Amino acid sequence: MILRQKDIDLNYQRFLQLGYIRNDYYILNPCKILGFYKIFSKVRYESPLYLPVEGEEFKITEIKLKDQSFIHFIEIDKSKVLYDSLDLKFKGKKFKIISKMIFNYFI
Repeated sequence: MILRQKDIDLNYQRFLQLGYIRNDYYILNPCKILGFYKIFSKVRYESPLYLPVEGEEFKITEIKLKDQSFIHFIEIDKSKVLYDSLDLKFKGKKFKIISKMIFNYFI
């Protein structure tokens, strides 16, 4: 599934109104968001070192910016940032991985 910026903006508003996220992009109900895309899952938290089981699990990484108090979620594959709504790496912001939300999915 490929999302364009227009799709992301539209769904941000939709999920905000439904109460699935906060206005600062903090995800309150990730399983409801995934269910919107027909991806049904269970979620649990794991340590930053945990590696998902390929083909059965996927992860969203929870990070904290150095010298900041807010939490943000990004998608990382090894050391490469695949998705970051705030584009922190491009802006030169340093962050620490706090945990990973691991999703077991079934379609």
